[in-house]
Amino acid sequence: MTNEEGQGRPRKIVHIDMDAFYASVEQRDNPGLRALPVAVGSPAARGVVAAASYEARKFGVHSAMPSVTARRKCPDLIFVPPRFDVYKAVSSQIRAIFAEYTALIEPLSLDEAYLDVTENLKGMEIATEIAAEIRARIKVATGLNASAGISYNKFLAKMASDLKEWLDKIAPKVLSDSKLGDAVSYTLNQREYLTRYAEDGRMPIDNNLLERDIRIFAIDRKSWLFSDTVDGAKASAVVYSLMLTCRASRVEPLAWLRHILTELPQRAGDADITDLLPFNFPKTATAAWSSATLSEIKRRKAASTCREMRAYE
Repeated sequence: MTNEEGQGRPRKIVHIDMDAFYASVEQRDNPGLRALPVAVGSPAARGVVAAASYEARKFGVHSAMPSVTARRKCPDLIFVPPRFDVYKAVSSQIRAIFAEYTALIEPLSLDEAYLDVTENLKGMEIATEIAAEIRARIKVATGLNASAGISYNKFLAKMASDLKEWLDKIAPKVLSDSKLGDAVSYTLNQREYLTRYAEDGRMPIDNNLLERDIRIFAIDRKSWLFSDTVDGAKASAVVYSLMLTCRASRVEPLAWLRHILTELPQRAGDADITDLLPFNFPKTATAAWSSATLSEIKRRKAASTCREMRAYE
């Protein structure tokens, strides 16, 4: 696609994903199920969970899980038979809203679709505003929540909506004045700055701007926010500890990271890597500099001696 000047124009793809769609419809239509662990599916021995409410997901219940396993994980789980005619009707309502913004719709299922809004029917330029308006319209029309991700391709758009859905889900579960609460709040507040890079595929020419926006998610204390496994949390804690050690040792963290990422692949698996720790980095750097400087002095002295000998001859 090209713009008026004939230059390439990045596409604007919105990924819409309804939150816990089947289970949310059941909780909407039956107030007695709200705030309770609900699974859409059959509780029979060979049954399978078609969808699980967020209350059920806290226990590890998820779609495609055998019903027996789901019941074992959550003894109070409430099974509700699916009503696909209702889900299809709600899905049609949602797609009718999509059609008011673009004709380029790629449904993936009843609760998920990609929308190309590069040239939308509303004449709106900003994709985030389109996504926000669509989510608000869905909420008013159906009473259901939707997550939206935006990018210049479908893959990144889905990643963005998945992250937003996870953040919205976890936010009510954490104490607002806790470290995790601060991290979730910070990430939600900074979402606009993070997603603007994915909207059209371009990044600012000044890498310092990009680095300043994303650095905290890569090497600072909030990196563990994205670790949802024990091993991931431990690894993030180690990285954070090393970053603090860098600062205490007056070592620039990124310089140290570049150094060890260059050195580590050259070491054997059982090699002693104590010299790569942050508090040894200045010594290593100084030693390397001293060695290089000494070599340069010797080289220059030898060259000078050769010149003198030739002049004497």
